[in-house]
Amino acid sequence: AVKKYTTVTTWENGATKSVMSQSTNYPAAQLYKNTVTDEDGNQTIEFKNGEGQVLLVRKMNGTQSVDTYYVYNEFNQLAY
Repeated sequence: AVKKYTTVTTWENGATKSVMSQSTNYPAAQLYKNTVTDEDGNQTIEFKNGEGQVLLVRKMNGTQSVDTYYVYNEFNQLAY
């Protein structure tokens, strides 16, 4: 499952302020998935949306995984 994060951006004190929230996961068959296995057998799995934006990079070395999420604001700019 890939978590679906959303942002709401407001204008505050002369600057933008984004607030992030996560309430759902992406439904099945909504993202592109690419898996690469290195010479040591470690996998890197990348999930992208239909616009080609990377949403999640999951690095796995056997039983342990590390997730890095990329969150875009409503202007399609990388925010988190």
